[in-house]
This record gives sequence, C-alpha cells and structure tokens, in this order.
Amino acid sequence: MNEYTARNGVKVEWDGDTLKVDTLAYFDRWGTHYPALTEFFRAEEDERLGRWRWPENPDFVMYPDDDGDVMVLDEREPSAHFYPRVSSVASITTDRARAAQAYFDTHPEPKPWHDAKPGEIWVLDVEDSETTGHRAPYEVLLLGDFREVATGLIYGPRHRQIRAGRRIYPEDDDS
Repeated sequence: MNEYTARNGVKVEWDGDTLKVDTLAYFDRWGTHYPALTEFFRAEEDERLGRWRWPENPDFVMYPDDDGDVMVLDEREPSAHFYPRVSSVASITTDRARAAQAYFDTHPEPKPWHDAKPGEIWVLDVEDSETTGHRAPYEVLLLGDFREVATGLIYGPRHRQIRAGRRIYPEDDDS
C-alpha cells in the first residue's frame, strides 16, 4: 500500500522507507494524524490478511473465500455470519447483511469473458438500453477489447452493458 486517505481526509504515503502524513494535519493524540495513522496501519494489515472493511462501519470485516462468498465478522461481538454470493442478501436488513452486500457490490463476481484472449470469438449479450439488447459475435482484439464483427463497435471486457457471453472459437476441447 503506497498511498491511503483516511476517513478524516488525511493522506498517508509510504514509499517503503519513509512515512509521510499530510502537512495540513496536526499530530497529537486527539488531532488528525493519530486516527489517520491508526487507519493506515489497520488498512495495511487488512490488505496483508486478505480481508475487507465496510467503509460505513469499519467494525464489520469481510473474509472472502475462494468461491467469492464472504464471512462477516463484527469485531465488537465474538460472532460471525457466512453469506454466499448467490443469496439474496439485499432483502435482509441486518447490518451484517448490508456489509456483505456492500462487499459484493464492491467486488463483483468475475465473468468468463473477463479472461478472453486475443483471437477468440465470443457471442455476447449486450444491453443497448433499459429495455432492449442484442446478441452478436465479437472478436477479441490484441489488448482484450471486444469488437463486434458486423458493426465494428468496441467494448471493454468489463463494460457494464455486457450481460452474458460464451466463447464460440476456438471450441472447448473437452475430449
């Protein structure tokens, strides 16, 4: 972690040798440096441990697993709850569920076309507006963008209008 902005707006920078704190902040136990440095080191430790804190309430810590699901721990209480990505967490109103939903919103599930390789052909469902969309073949360009074969329209692999996709060339070799 090279640069961090604490919730109080103080910027902390670390270049590996020197720790710099925003010069507009002041340093005493109740000043702005102290909480900023505390947050900085906690965020650095969170990153090292592979966990994520809910910005709305940093007492809620998410521990993701390899399937994209998340264990939510409230550090104020000795209990944790598991939330699978496929559950309808959005309909639950507990703070833990809201924290899990915030994690899922911030860390969207990877889609198969995110790893498309140059030279492949994919059929993508692209949403044109709120009510219409189209399905068409797209070739993957050198830098990973998709170009529609018929029109030449180009979309990045993480474009928000791509809703679904499957590779059609080269064919999967399942034999």
